[in-house]
Amino acid sequence: MPRNPPLTPILWLSCGFLFGQVVAPWTAGWAFEAAAVTAAISLLIRAPRSDGARLIALTAVVATFGHRQLDALLHPQLPPSHVASIATADAVLRGTVDESPRLTPSGSRIVLRVDGRRRGAEWLDAGGRLLLTVRAVTRDWERGDRLIARVRLRPPRNFGNPDEFDYEQFLARRAIYTTGYSHSDRDWQRLPRRHGLGWRDSMRSRAVAALEQVAPDHLRPVAAALLLGDGASIPIDIRERYARAGVSHVLAISGLHIGLIAGGMYGACRWLLARSEFVLLTLNVPKLATLASLPPALAYAAIAGFSAATLRAAIMLALFLSALLLDRPRHWPAAIALAAAAVCAASPGAVFEASFQLSFAAVIAIVGGGRPLRDAYDRRAERRLVRLYAPRRHAIERWLVLSQGVTVLALLATAPLTLHHFQQFSAVGLVSNFFVVPITGMAAVSVGLAAVLVTPILPGIGAALFGLCCLFLDAGDAMVAFFAALPGSAMHLPTPGWAEIATYHALLASFLVRPPRLRAFVTGAVVLAAAMQWASWAAERDGDELRMTFVSVGQGDCTLIEFPGGHVMLVDGGGLSATFDVGERVIAPLLLRRKIRTVDTVVLTHPDYDHFGGLAYVVERFGPTEIWTNGSLGRGQLFEEYRRRSENSPARAVVVRRGFERSFAGVVVRALHPPVGQAGPTNDASVVLQLSYGPMRALLTGDVERVGEALIARHAIDPRSAILKVPHHGSRTSSSDLLLDAVRPSIAIASSGFRNRYGMPHRTVVDRYRRRGVELLRTDVDGAVEIRVAPSGVAELTWGRRWRRQRLLRLDANGEARSLAPRCESPLTPHPLDA
Repeated sequence: MPRNPPLTPILWLSCGFLFGQVVAPWTAGWAFEAAAVTAAISLLIRAPRSDGARLIALTAVVATFGHRQLDALLHPQLPPSHVASIATADAVLRGTVDESPRLTPSGSRIVLRVDGRRRGAEWLDAGGRLLLTVRAVTRDWERGDRLIARVRLRPPRNFGNPDEFDYEQFLARRAIYTTGYSHSDRDWQRLPRRHGLGWRDSMRSRAVAALEQVAPDHLRPVAAALLLGDGASIPIDIRERYARAGVSHVLAISGLHIGLIAGGMYGACRWLLARSEFVLLTLNVPKLATLASLPPALAYAAIAGFSAATLRAAIMLALFLSALLLDRPRHWPAAIALAAAAVCAASPGAVFEASFQLSFAAVIAIVGGGRPLRDAYDRRAERRLVRLYAPRRHAIERWLVLSQGVTVLALLATAPLTLHHFQQFSAVGLVSNFFVVPITGMAAVSVGLAAVLVTPILPGIGAALFGLCCLFLDAGDAMVAFFAALPGSAMHLPTPGWAEIATYHALLASFLVRPPRLRAFVTGAVVLAAAMQWASWAAERDGDELRMTFVSVGQGDCTLIEFPGGHVMLVDGGGLSATFDVGERVIAPLLLRRKIRTVDTVVLTHPDYDHFGGLAYVVERFGPTEIWTNGSLGRGQLFEEYRRRSENSPARAVVVRRGFERSFAGVVVRALHPPVGQAGPTNDASVVLQLSYGPMRALLTGDVERVGEALIARHAIDPRSAILKVPHHGSRTSSSDLLLDAVRPSIAIASSGFRNRYGMPHRTVVDRYRRRGVELLRTDVDGAVEIRVAPSGVAELTWGRRWRRQRLLRLDANGEARSLAPRCESPLTPHPLDA
């Protein structure tokens, strides 16, 4: 590989800038910057004349700029006039639509740049960006529109489960610290625009208008995503279909689009310039055509919105063309590093985005593995003299090998990242890409891009080109539907962690190491590391610990129980709304991160939506063998959907009553409620389970209230339990003195939503637990609560929303718990929401 000394510092500086942003979420700004500057000064003092020391010192300084840029977004010093200061109230706001609205299952998403808020009859200055969800949109809104709207504000908030998608940081990286909700935009007031549509928005609006006239309904969102970068508006069923077929990448604008425009413009300019003998003799036609191909590509990247993949492709194209114009050798590691740093400089924190990781992983694999693949094929063809005796066959063979090899390289590089972010892998991707990409990713894109650029000038020709593009899209969509319907098209596999992803990529990179002896050593070391990771996971899975996780699902209940030996039970599944599937969005990612592919037993304590809402997805995807219920049926369409999926599954229905008992690897599960003969959809008919493991006992109470609690206290055999799942989310009608006297818990966990409208857990209930010295943990404040119990009775309690905290406990024969370490938090300390 040719080395380019002038570009080598760019590689160092770019990697330093990226490193600063990578560590920003976990390091304090002043501490990191002080350490980096101190290291730089120390290097310069110790080796003032060393070029290497100077380069490393400069890299350390550049890292502080990357760190400071992202740290300023993650930990901002907001002024008092920022909209975040009123993020817990309803407000009338005035502002400008800052981005093109996006359609989602929960409504339209509008980013509003606020410039004022109304208090009484006067307007006060305000600022900040607001992510606004509008359930029913009745009017068309575009970027640059000004409006006045009444909205309900609240701060963005994660659920607080381990290793979950960090929604708070996702918005903070976009300088959004407040979210809002409005049921409808009917009463919004539209204000005069301050500026007309820019050239970018004008071209986008004309292209969208042409698509609406030409494209069928089922192809319109695909065309908008493929040509204009509007991927967020694709319906879930279409997105799922393309993901199952393994071709979801064709829905995102990438280097292929930019390359097609640049290549097409280069070919057209070179052909036109070559028509003139004078131009051929006096000018450098290839360089002139190269220079002319850059502006259209950059203009299209701007129209598409400069996503991570688009920006990466545009920057790398600019670097590549610049190297050609300046007759400089190409240095692809420096070019990729510089493109990555430029993307993160334009969009701080993009390195944590799935699109960034997938895009750069694919391009590194293609560039790094493409040359060895090409050289290997050329050596084989030369040995067989294919080029000499069959040149046409050689050209076709070489194109097939290289084109499909590039696809295989990209899929291999992105497979673990796809599993990590989306918990899904398509087994038919290697085959489907061979058919879909040429039609959808090349033919449709080529015609569609020409239509986007031509429509503002020649609308008639643009409409005809869009029509031809839709023909290609229709054919590609039919192929996608075929591959998505094949068995094994979507495999929901355990989610790899970052250590496993790094080991996997190190294994791929080891095959490129030279010489062969060093390659064998590196490959062996990586395989050994992978084997150690697998052994560690297998030992944890087959250990003798009982693991209970009280999952944070908002205003609802969900408890994940992992028994020794691998049996998995899920008690309830939460449920927020019909547009947000807790099972798919919260529970399934948690299960797959725990390497759980099968939930053996599902328990529905009673048929309320905040208990069964997420179970339909779990029952369908994780194949339980038994579903325990109290025998009563719920009402409404949502319960009928859950019931339909349950009945279509192979799971056996089991009705649980007092006296029911099962044992899983030494853990005894007993039902204390409801009694025989009592049924119905009421809270007091909830299934109540007690788990016993050695000296540990835990009581899961569902939504029982005073009547059910009295029955448990009077008729259950020894209900004493050190761990109590607080009944009915801590409502005022539950957690009676009678129950608490009978159970005598040491630790109680209340599952409730943040600032829920029911006021749960109620203040009187919180005080009742604290007066008894019970440590009360809450999923709305503390996030998911995890308890790991050994057979000896030693338990590890883990909780905390962003920074997880731990404490060791000793459980005695009476079911009580005492701390083996200093308490991190007193049970008498008020929670923030109770202050």
